[in-house]
Amino acid sequence: MRYVILLLLLSLGVYAIEPHSTGVLLVHGKGGMPTSTWESFHAALEKEGFVVITKEMPWSKARYLDKSYEASIEEIHGYLKELRSQNLKHIVLIGHSLGANVSIAYASLHPLDAMVSIAPGHNPIRMQAYFKSSVERAKEMIEQGKGSMVASFADTSANKQFMKEMPADIYYSFFALVLS
Repeated sequence: MRYVILLLLLSLGVYAIEPHSTGVLLVHGKGGMPTSTWESFHAALEKEGFVVITKEMPWSKARYLDKSYEASIEEIHGYLKELRSQNLKHIVLIGHSLGANVSIAYASLHPLDAMVSIAPGHNPIRMQAYFKSSVERAKEMIEQGKGSMVASFADTSANKQFMKEMPADIYYSFFALVLS
């Protein structure tokens, strides 16, 4: 872990010569929490002088998909605005797993100075057969005007398969790629 932190610091250091003028948003993975995921990274980056924030995301253990994928991108946008309001020269977005996935989506829509993606996750197409019937059911519910209704849908995290209750429209926003 120390080597990963060192490598991360070195890669950021090459880009952001002035750590005290660089803001970093750390985005945790699915089912995680910001403190448990990023405690070491956060401390190491702050020790080097970076301005660092970590926030509980819509896919955390406590919130678990309480917003759509699109609304999650907007939540990240709000946190980055918070960093920008501190008159920092550079903004860096670092995401892990599902947090990396959403960070990549964010970076495709909004300018960033740098983005680091650690073990990007959430590829529903990889397990298409497992998700397909749940995604089809969610799509059907949306088409019937029942998108905000809660139902049980197939999900995975850390290679574990399970059913999770959530609104159909939120589920669909994260898993719709299965039907493409």
